[in-house]
Amino acid sequence: MSSFLSLRDVWVEYGDKIVLERVNLEIEEGAFVSVIGPSGAGKSSLLRVVLGQDAPTRGTITLDGVPLKPQCDSDRGVVFQRYSVFPHLTVLGNTLFGIECGRAPLAGRLFGAARRAALAEAEEMLAAVGLGTFWAVVVATQGLAEGLLTDSGVAQKIASSKAKFAYGIIQTAGGGVGLLAFGPLCARFGRRRAFIGMQLAAFLIVPITCYGPQTYQQLLFVLPVFGFLTLGIHAGYAIYFPELFPTHLRATGTSFCFNGGRILAVPVLFFSGWLKAESGIDYRLAVSSLAVLFLAGAAVMLFLPE
Repeated sequence: MSSFLSLRDVWVEYGDKIVLERVNLEIEEGAFVSVIGPSGAGKSSLLRVVLGQDAPTRGTITLDGVPLKPQCDSDRGVVFQRYSVFPHLTVLGNTLFGIECGRAPLAGRLFGAARRAALAEAEEMLAAVGLGTFWAVVVATQGLAEGLLTDSGVAQKIASSKAKFAYGIIQTAGGGVGLLAFGPLCARFGRRRAFIGMQLAAFLIVPITCYGPQTYQQLLFVLPVFGFLTLGIHAGYAIYFPELFPTHLRATGTSFCFNGGRILAVPVLFFSGWLKAESGIDYRLAVSSLAVLFLAGAAVMLFLPE
């Protein structure tokens, strides 16, 4: 198999100073490669020539058998150690910034439906690392809070800050209580009843949260309940999964459940991003529709043992 990225006899010189000398490197597609060395060894210079920011003094670099273009495009990207990440923005905010600059090069900012669509796309990118219900439904309340505030005339920066508080503090506090409460609920009502009851309640609380509150203050009253019901079931996985397997298979079986669920969630996550980004679909309707995932979870529990 031929290498995807190939560096052959690459030299980088700055005047009389030789930074890289006779670099030969073959990297397969999908490989994860770390470049390690002391300060001044040429690590950054190597990355710069691969990105096309600098040209090698001599030697050849090919990408998928084609000579590397002098300027990087969508085939290459970089995440800097510090300076290209805005410390005042969240991970989602930093992801969203690139989308906004691409679509609004002059203002660097999107508003209204365009911003909500871009926000949904940014959520889609980040959602691939989580479970379907968490990223498709639970985190959507930040967008709901921001939408309520901006629609009422609050400045975008203030609305964004208040939306983060609503999700990160108020809703998460309710979710934390739900995580602590799920164990006692399982002990009191049984595993299956606790899971089914919590998921049915989660299914109901989502449209209530989306359509009920008409002001930011009203939303703050609902979010702890929303967090309790939608996040609480995640504590149950650590309780229930190990009990499904005999002792000698407990760790393997639990790992299979967790990681298999992550794999199965991936199509849901992409569908979630697409649905929220559709211009003809109201954001609240999209989130409420995705709550059907909780019904699917409750249905699965009907066929599982206590």
